[in-house]
Amino acid sequence: MSGAQTAHAAMSDARIAQAEERAKAILAEMTHTRTRCDDCGTVNPRLDDRGLHDGCPAGDWPRPPMRDWTKLEGVAGLCEIANLMIDLVGDVRRSRELAASYDMDHALRDAAEQAELLQHGAERARDEARAEAHRLRDRLIAAERERSEDAESTRTAWRESERREQELRDRLIAAERERDALAATLETRTAEHAMARATELEAIIAGRTTPPTDEELATHERATGLWRVRWAYLNGGLDHVETDTARRLRDDINSKLRWWSLDADGCPCAWPTAVEQAR
Repeated sequence: MSGAQTAHAAMSDARIAQAEERAKAILAEMTHTRTRCDDCGTVNPRLDDRGLHDGCPAGDWPRPPMRDWTKLEGVAGLCEIANLMIDLVGDVRRSRELAASYDMDHALRDAAEQAELLQHGAERARDEARAEAHRLRDRLIAAERERSEDAESTRTAWRESERREQELRDRLIAAERERDALAATLETRTAEHAMARATELEAIIAGRTTPPTDEELATHERATGLWRVRWAYLNGGLDHVETDTARRLRDDINSKLRWWSLDADGCPCAWPTAVEQAR
């Protein structure tokens, strides 16, 4: 409330109090009930519980107010009361108009403040929305860039994996071919070895009609080997023949003999060769 409004409200209160006091005085004069304090002269003073003037400035021992029997003409008093009421009503109307004006101004001012606050809030929300839109756009651009890079990395990795797969497939095919070749070679060599071993065993079992040479006898003797000799006539022969005996049989017997080389245990073994003597 402004200073003028506050002063006018205080004045209106004072006018109301004055009109109320004057109306009571006129009423008392018209009904012959007016009293007056003999000490201070106050008309219709406020009385305490003892019937004395409450708050009389005359002293500590005030006297009871006395009725002064003053009369007031009825028409003049009514006119005065009417004038006071008119003034009072005018003051009240002006007070209401000022209050209404103040309320309207205050409401408009509050509405303007609220509108300003809403405008500031809307502008702040707009700025935040723009900032958020910029952040989202930057994130979207970064995500698109990352997705492109990931896609390129994925394509590169896929091509590399395909290349590695093809390389491994070629190596597998080559390994299978090599395996098949080795298996065929092994099978061939195994068969050849088996055949050679069978031929060797057949030769060991069949023996030889050609007698051993001196070099073969010497080689077999170094291996602590023995000899088995059979001749055709009388179905005779000797087993576990040592080297000297074998040499005499070879040189002395003119008939054809069959020879078997034996190992140290007396079992048939491979024919000694002169190559072993060189060693």
